[in-house]
Amino acid sequence: NSRNDLHERTRSSIQTSTSLYSSSSPSSPISSPTAEDECDVLVLGSGPAARAIATLLSSPNAVDAAATSSPPLDVLLADSNYDRRWIPNYGVWQDEWLSIRDLFFSFGHSLDDDDCIDRTWSKTDCYFGGSFDIPAEERMRLDRAYCRIDRDGLRRCLSPENDEGGKARYRVLRARHVSKATSINIYSPAGSLVHDDEGSTILLQS
Repeated sequence: NSRNDLHERTRSSIQTSTSLYSSSSPSSPISSPTAEDECDVLVLGSGPAARAIATLLSSPNAVDAAATSSPPLDVLLADSNYDRRWIPNYGVWQDEWLSIRDLFFSFGHSLDDDDCIDRTWSKTDCYFGGSFDIPAEERMRLDRAYCRIDRDGLRRCLSPENDEGGKARYRVLRARHVSKATSINIYSPAGSLVHDDEGSTILLQS
């Protein structure tokens, strides 16, 4: 299916109403919402994967707006820990990184090596610590380049302009979801996540 088809399905089936509830705990009684919002796509979380998805889907190049006569997707990313620094170190094979970079470029979003790559090794030495019957001290050298990601640089590149000086176009809501699945399409607290003909409604907590 083309990305145009995806865009049409998304806008017709996902109309997320995001409501902030004032209760201090997910187990507290649900009170009246303090705020409401709507979006085409709601992304929960703010780690590398969540920000990458939000960045790509909110890009004008995610769909051919001229062909569909539709505006770009309105993407909302929600996480109460949005401002928390990414702690882990991330690494990636250089050829895989180039594929990722090219994908983002095709969506009109640049991931520059100078901003996102901290260091590159032309060859990779692997130690398996005795696994696979390979002696712990034995080295396996791969003729494949490996990169260490600059986690702060990548975070900036996958952030909105008005937040961390990035170039992404998604919106940010510092809140978390409170719903937990107890069965198929059954969520607790009751009413915290509802799917119907009008779209999806999810309750978030600040």
